[in-house]
Amino acid sequence: MDDIDFNRRRVTAGMAITALGLTSITLARAANGARGGQGQGQPERPFKVIAMDPSFGRIIAPDAQLEPIITIPGVSGEGPVWRNGALWYSDQKGGSIYAVTPQGKSREVLKLAGGPVDDTKTFSQGPNAIVAYKDGAVLFCRQGMRDIAIMDKNGKVSPFLSTYEGKRFNSPNDMVIGHDGTLWFTDPPFSLPGWRGRKPGAPEPAARQIPFNGVFRYKDGHLAPVITDMVTPNGPGLSPDGRTFYVNNTAPGPLVRAYDVGDTGNLSNMRVIADFRTNSDWGRGYPDGLKVDSAGNVWTTGPGGIIIISPSGKTLGRIQTPSTATNMAFGERDYKSLFIVSGATVYRLRTVIKGQVPTYA
Repeated sequence: MDDIDFNRRRVTAGMAITALGLTSITLARAANGARGGQGQGQPERPFKVIAMDPSFGRIIAPDAQLEPIITIPGVSGEGPVWRNGALWYSDQKGGSIYAVTPQGKSREVLKLAGGPVDDTKTFSQGPNAIVAYKDGAVLFCRQGMRDIAIMDKNGKVSPFLSTYEGKRFNSPNDMVIGHDGTLWFTDPPFSLPGWRGRKPGAPEPAARQIPFNGVFRYKDGHLAPVITDMVTPNGPGLSPDGRTFYVNNTAPGPLVRAYDVGDTGNLSNMRVIADFRTNSDWGRGYPDGLKVDSAGNVWTTGPGGIIIISPSGKTLGRIQTPSTATNMAFGERDYKSLFIVSGATVYRLRTVIKGQVPTYA
């Protein structure tokens, strides 16, 4: 989880770590059910696939297994994307971007990807969401730098979007790119200096330059806010036809909103398709990462793990994860593997349904 720190770092016991050069790590796979809770403790809850609608078997098989792929102690995983045969994901606390194969072989793609990390600061300063971009590039959110960066196919990093009307962003967090190439991203205050620990009603942090926690749309060189009334906008997503936009609000008021997307990219007809304020009995967790599958179902992190919701807002089922899930991505050749990042661990779950293939995959 972002600066709110709902997520806690976890270490899976019994995983051997072997250094391969300076930036490559191989960790032995753990058996399903290995310890994955906070520190050296037991998991918070057992893994389960919980059907809440008869159609759920066409989404995830009832006997599906959650497989730990890798654990890198101390990493606070976020922002995953499937790219070039591996899952790329961010360490939002330590600052690196990693790539891990389904076989558990990992390498450090980019060190200090979010810029310098000041260990005296309590908010996340590393990278967050990563998305594939055109011409072999990737975009990634830099929380400490309060911008979005681009890394070209040769590994050169430069700023991509740094300001809106000359004002610095709060802390760009998560992104999605539509089939028409439009970039949508959220800009909550999680890594805004002075926001963490601020009491309700206290003055706004001096570092804030944009007076709202927004959702932005960027296309053809034009940047515009499209949502300005959310408290903590987080994971965004688009329906397969691009006509519906989804976005999480983390807290307070953990929920998922949906909007109609107009021909010019304008948003209208806001409705809440999931509200998790009464689901604390499912377990710890908040709306953070969000993805949409090929049939238009919305997958969101939330209480207890991951919740799958129909486009109309019906809860179809849940994936109860051993510890708090922060984000996820579909991947592998058929896009029927769901990779889940949870603190220091990356899990894989095979699905029946196919995820959406990213625009620039």
